[in-house]
Amino acid sequence: MKKLFLLLLPLLFLLSSCAEEDNEPRIGYRAVLTDGIRYRVYEDYAVAHETVAEAGRASFTVRQTVDGRSVTALADGLFEGRTGLESVILPATLQEIGDSAFRSCEALRQIVLPPSLQEIGENAFRSCEALRQIVLPEGLETLGSCAFYACRALKTVTFPSTLAMAGEDVFRGSPFGDSLQEQGEFVTVGNGVLIAYNGSGGDIVLPKEVRYIAGVFARREIVSIDLSGVVGFAPFSFTGCDRLESVILPPALNEIPAHAFSGCTALRSCPIPSAVTHIGLSAFENCSSLPAIVLPEGLTFLGEYAFSGCEKVSGEIVVPNGVTALPESVFAFCKQVTRITLPDGLTAIGRNAFEECRALRFLAVPEGVTAIEELTFRGCVALDSVILPHSLERIESDAFSHCKELKKIYAPKRSFAAEWAAAMGIETEPTDSGEEGL
Repeated sequence: MKKLFLLLLPLLFLLSSCAEEDNEPRIGYRAVLTDGIRYRVYEDYAVAHETVAEAGRASFTVRQTVDGRSVTALADGLFEGRTGLESVILPATLQEIGDSAFRSCEALRQIVLPPSLQEIGENAFRSCEALRQIVLPEGLETLGSCAFYACRALKTVTFPSTLAMAGEDVFRGSPFGDSLQEQGEFVTVGNGVLIAYNGSGGDIVLPKEVRYIAGVFARREIVSIDLSGVVGFAPFSFTGCDRLESVILPPALNEIPAHAFSGCTALRSCPIPSAVTHIGLSAFENCSSLPAIVLPEGLTFLGEYAFSGCEKVSGEIVVPNGVTALPESVFAFCKQVTRITLPDGLTAIGRNAFEECRALRFLAVPEGVTAIEELTFRGCVALDSVILPHSLERIESDAFSHCKELKKIYAPKRSFAAEWAAAMGIETEPTDSGEEGL
């Protein structure tokens, strides 16, 4: 019996190992490890997900297919920090290089990018200090922010005619980036991407060939700019332009990206086009001279801090029906706003959303919202009444802190909101919707 157990022991170990791997969570993919790279294989494609080879390995070959699926992407951070990496062979099927994929690969001297490549992510080759030249292939459309930042040996870059978008500081800290400062007032590459601006500021008139702005005006002393001829601009494009007073946005613009105008403290005119559906993180944060916020009817997304610190905005803000969530601090410190109208389809309000809206007197929270988060109304010193819905299940203890004028809550009878108001000693008046629900 003992001999039989010893004979079966390796088999039992193998079976237990296989079972452990099978039980590992997999969501829509299977993992395949080959030649030091673990791939995730999905139904129609595969991704080079992580490296598991020894730290000092000098070369890798990314496979073109795994289990019959084309490898189309390198995951974020795939080779990041491999300081001994000298060469990588990329597959002809590759479409995307993820954020920081080769970041700090200090020994990488050259790399051939395949013609299938469409996108290079943020910080993809950042701090590849030995990289001397790069040929960006025809078909490439997007260069992420800081993609070749601090590539201290990079002197030569070849651009494709297909390049349509680029982020900020793509080549900053490289000899090539320095050379862009000697190439005239406006430097464009690819399909009209403005990659450098060497002017003195003031009122900007863009050349007709400019179609996209790669964050080149940040913290510059510009006063006005007409963007009606461009298709878009990168995050941080105008951040810190504290003399900027007037902007004309493209009429077909769909998105105002993150931090686009943050810190533009003199901005007084920037009408948001009706085509805009997405306003990103901190897009207008601390635009302290902006007099009004008029949101387009088709808007569906507002980022955190989008209008935080817009201290001169007064009157009413109407949030369009397509917006289903208000994120953290979205209208915080809009100190002169007197009314904010929320859409019926709203389901979530983030913490600090209306903090220090000191002139706000009334707000109706629509049915569907389930929680009032921390500090949502903190410092709304003029707020005297609020309508709260039957759907409400939670109100954080400091949600209404320093709302010293809050004297009445409108809420359905026997609802959580009514019970909370009673516990807080606030007068409660039943709403019609509550009577109907009895």
